[in-house]
Amino acid sequence: MKKTFLTFLMIPLIINLFSQQKISKNVSNNINVQNNLLDSVIVTANKFPQKQSTTGKVVTVINKEQLLLSQGKTIGQILNEQVGLQIGGAFGSLGTNQVVYTRGAASGRTLILIDGIPIYNPALNNEFDLNLLSLQNIERIEILKGAQSTIYGSEAVGGVINIITTKPNIDKRLFANTNISFGSFNTLKAGVEWGGQFKNFSFVIQNDYINSDGFSFARDTTTVTNTTKKSFANNPYNGNNHNLTMQYKITPQLTIKNYYRQSYYKTNIDAGAFTDEQDNTSTNNNFVSGIGLEFKGDISLYNFNYQYSENTVNFKNDSLEILSPYSKFVTNDYFGKFQFAEFYSTTQISKNIKLLHGGDYRFNSMNNQYFSRGSFGDYKSKLPDTSISQSSIYTSLFFTDNTKKWNIDLGGRLNVHSRYGSNYTYTFNPSYNINKEYRVFGSISTAFKTPSLFQLFSSYGNTNLKPEVSISKEIGISQTNKNISNRIVYFNRIIEDGIDYNSIKGKYFNFQKQDVNGIEIESNLKLCKEINLQFNYTFLDATETGLSRTNSNRDTTYNYGLKRPKHTFNITAGFQITKGLYATLSGKYLSDRYDVGGYAKNDILLDEFLLVSAHVQYSFSKTFRLYLDCRNLTNVKYYETYGYNVAPLNFTFGVIYKF
Repeated sequence: MKKTFLTFLMIPLIINLFSQQKISKNVSNNINVQNNLLDSVIVTANKFPQKQSTTGKVVTVINKEQLLLSQGKTIGQILNEQVGLQIGGAFGSLGTNQVVYTRGAASGRTLILIDGIPIYNPALNNEFDLNLLSLQNIERIEILKGAQSTIYGSEAVGGVINIITTKPNIDKRLFANTNISFGSFNTLKAGVEWGGQFKNFSFVIQNDYINSDGFSFARDTTTVTNTTKKSFANNPYNGNNHNLTMQYKITPQLTIKNYYRQSYYKTNIDAGAFTDEQDNTSTNNNFVSGIGLEFKGDISLYNFNYQYSENTVNFKNDSLEILSPYSKFVTNDYFGKFQFAEFYSTTQISKNIKLLHGGDYRFNSMNNQYFSRGSFGDYKSKLPDTSISQSSIYTSLFFTDNTKKWNIDLGGRLNVHSRYGSNYTYTFNPSYNINKEYRVFGSISTAFKTPSLFQLFSSYGNTNLKPEVSISKEIGISQTNKNISNRIVYFNRIIEDGIDYNSIKGKYFNFQKQDVNGIEIESNLKLCKEINLQFNYTFLDATETGLSRTNSNRDTTYNYGLKRPKHTFNITAGFQITKGLYATLSGKYLSDRYDVGGYAKNDILLDEFLLVSAHVQYSFSKTFRLYLDCRNLTNVKYYETYGYNVAPLNFTFGVIYKF
C-alpha cells in the first residue's frame, strides 16, 4: 500500500508538468465537472460577493454541477473528498455520528453555516449533525480554511463550511425538480423541490424522505459456534427534511426573506465498539426559522438577520440486551436552543478600499433529563435550563491597489462573553497577483473557542474549563489558466488550553497545547475535451500534549492526532464518453492513524486503506438524468473508527427530473 500511495501521489504531478507544454490552449470546455480552483465568485470569505482572485483566503467551491454529479452520496461523503477535510463517520451506516476535522483541528472547531448563518446544537458541544442536511436543496458549498473567528466568531478555529441553499430569486414563473433513488441495504430516497416567482414575491419549497435497513454500526468479531448464535442486528434509518424559503422585494433597494426548516431522523444504535444492542434508538429533531433584510444603498449594502433554532435528541434503550446489567430501561433527553442576531454592512469607501463592519449576538441554552430503571430501582437526574450568551463587534478593511496586484485584508473582532468576559481576535491576510496566472498569498490570524454548555454543565462537564485560543499562519501559491490549475498551501496552527475529553475520569479538561503543521496540494487538469483529472493531497504533522489516555494522573505528548492520518489523497478522473454520458473513477487513500484503544488502554494503530469508487450519469436532456453511484468497488474492510463497521461494496441508482 505504501507503494500505491507514492504512485498515486506522483501521477498527477508528472502529468501536470507534461501538460504545461503539451495541452492546447484551444481545448473546449465540454467536461461537466468544473474546476473548483478557478476564479469562482464566492461570498463566504468576507460576507460579500467577490472573485477568488481578489482574496488571499483559501476557499474551495463545490458548485451545482459537481453536486449533481455526486448524487447518491451524502453531504459528509462529498465533503470528505475535499483537500484539508476529513469527515469521521462518512463511510458508516446512515445515522452514524459524523465529525468534521479541518486541517487536523479536532471536532467542534469547524463552524457550519447555512446561507452564511451559524447552525449548531448547544446541547451537544456546539456541533451540527450532518445527517440532518439534505443534498436536495443545496446550490453550492463554500469551504473556507484557516482561523476565521474575526468574522465568524467562536468555533471557526479550523475553518468554515457554508452550505448555500437554492435561492428563491429564480426567473421562472414556476419550476419543479424531483429525484428518486434506490440502493444497497434497501435504501430508498425521494425528494421534490418546487417554487416560483410572482411579480416581487418568490418562494422555494423542498421535501425529501429517506428510509434504509442499514447495517450494524458495531463490528462483530465473535466466532459463531452454533446455529442459535445471532449475528449483530442491522441499524435501520428513517428521516425526512422540509424547507420553505420566501423572498419579497419591497422596493428595488429593500428585500425581505423568511425561511423555515424542519429535519428529523431516527436510527438504531449499538452499545459501543464490538458490542451489539437491540432496541436502542437515537431520535434527532432540528427546527430552524429566520428572517433577513437586505438594503442596497449607493455605496453600501446593509444586512440584518435573525435566526431561532431548536434541537432535540432522545436516546432510548428498552431492550433486554442492556448497556449495563443493572439497567433495564434508559431514556436520555437533550434539548438545545440557539438564537442568533446580526447586523453588518459593506461600504465602498473609495476605489481601492472596502469596509466591512458589523456585530452579532448569540444566545445558547440547554437542558437534559435522564431516567433509568434497573435492579436497584429508579434513578433520575436533571440539568435544568442553563444558558450563556455572547456579543461581538468586528471590522475589516479590504485594500486593492491601482494595479490590482495587491489585495490586503486587515480585521479585528471584540467578543464579550457572559461567563468569560472580553476576547480579541485579528486577521492579516495579504495576497499578490504576480501575473494573470500566478498568485501568492499568506495570512496570520487568531481564533477562539469557548466551552459549550454541555462541556461545562452536563454530567461530563467541568465548570473550571477555560476558553481555548489559537494562532494560525499560512502561505501559499496558486496557478490558474484555462486547462490547468494548482494550489499549494503550507499552514501551522497552535492551540493553547485546548478542550478535550478525559475518557478515564469521564470529564472534559483543558489540555496544554496542540501544534499542527500541514501542506495542502490541489491540481485540476483538462487533459483533453473528454478527460478531466482532479487531485488533492493533505499532509498533517500534529503534536498534542494532554492527559494520558492510560493514566490520567500524568501528562503525555502524542506526535499525532486521534483519527487524523498524516497522509490523505483524493484523485478523480472524469470521462465525457458521449455528449450525454459522463463517468468518473475515483480513489481515496488514508494512511495509518491512531484511535482510542478502550478504557485505560493504549491507542490502537489503524491500518491504511484505499477506497475506489465510480459514478456514471446519462443526461437525456437538460431536464432528465439517470445515474449509478458505486462505492468501495474492491469491497475493502477497514476501520474508520475502532470497533465500528464501514460500508462494504454498495451502490445507488437514481433518476433526476426537472420540469
